[in-house]
Amino acid sequence: MKNFLLNYNYGLNFNFLSFIYIILILITIFCLIKITKHQEIIRKIKNKKTIRISVGIFFLLVMIIRRLSFVFYGVYDWHHHLDINFCSMTNIIFVIYCFTGNVKIYKLCYYMIFSGPLMAILFPSVNVSINNYSFFCFVVMHHLIFIINYIFLIFNNIKFSKKDFIISYILIVLFVAFTYIFNAVYDTNYNTLSSFLSFRFSMIPFFHFIANNHILSNLSLVLINYIFLYIAIRVMKNTYSDSVC
Repeated sequence: MKNFLLNYNYGLNFNFLSFIYIILILITIFCLIKITKHQEIIRKIKNKKTIRISVGIFFLLVMIIRRLSFVFYGVYDWHHHLDINFCSMTNIIFVIYCFTGNVKIYKLCYYMIFSGPLMAILFPSVNVSINNYSFFCFVVMHHLIFIINYIFLIFNNIKFSKKDFIISYILIVLFVAFTYIFNAVYDTNYNTLSSFLSFRFSMIPFFHFIANNHILSNLSLVLINYIFLYIAIRVMKNTYSDSVC
């Protein structure tokens, strides 16, 4: 159990462009297509509150076990294990929505999932064996939350407005700014999206010039984030034709 929780097990590795990476993306796409084709059935699901709270309990337990295992085995280090990176914070906000059903919280979480977990799905910064708990956490906190978020969008009949997008984007920018300041003050390494994006570009032919230029890496990050947020808006508009945004 210790080896599983602390990522000491060896086996087939999951990392950027690996076989498991491709399989997970294909599974996620397949799930999204099936959900889209069965929207009417999803909208008719009963006991939505029970489902939402059950999902929240599951995600909360995954995060608690993840951190308590580090504390229990004496390896917890706040320089690395605080849940203030973007994807962890997205999951925390998602859990809060699951327990409260607050629509405003969901709208923020919806855009955060496209800004954080989707970015990590396509450009993962982990390199871990699939026999370890960190791999399970990655799948749950990125792929699964992305899929369930889409289901919640459909069966909760949530409408968006331009104001929702603007407020969410401002909060996202403020949170990212906070983590950069936190990193500078405490010499930590949270939310360093541009650095691991540079590393990913270095692995792709013809993109080395971006990887070697800090300014281009950050501009690429901003551009990709805008593209993902645009996709988020298009998905929402296609789900509800009367949405304002």
